[in-house]
Amino acid sequence: MKHSITLSKVQELCDTRNLNLTASRAMIMSALVNSKSPKTAYQLLEYIHKNDPSAKPATIYRALDFLCTNHFAHRIESDNTYVACDGNETAHVAQFLICIDCKQAIEFHSHKATAEISKRAKKEGFKITEEVLEAKGFCQNCI
Repeated sequence: MKHSITLSKVQELCDTRNLNLTASRAMIMSALVNSKSPKTAYQLLEYIHKNDPSAKPATIYRALDFLCTNHFAHRIESDNTYVACDGNETAHVAQFLICIDCKQAIEFHSHKATAEISKRAKKEGFKITEEVLEAKGFCQNCI
């Protein structure tokens, strides 16, 4: 999976936003950027252990929280994995097409879908606190 975000772009954005991209955060972001499919926290821990055998799960989760909070990565809710953000550099609703076979997650942004959900929530008197759209199926390589 080719990501439009790069580690150097994340560093640039962190500098602009006065955020601290620590070595462990950078390693995890690099793993996500270079991954062909979404990764679990423990798969990321295995990757980090190659360079830092003392890394703990808490380190991974703190880094993932930082990356997701600052819109550099997304958590795929349905299988508790993480992927580098392919969207713009501002907050947005992540929408994914997820291949059941190869696990590829294709991020897209549909303002139409988001608007429709918001419209329905307003009509029903429902306050949305979190919005996730994930569709599972088969990518063109796995059909």
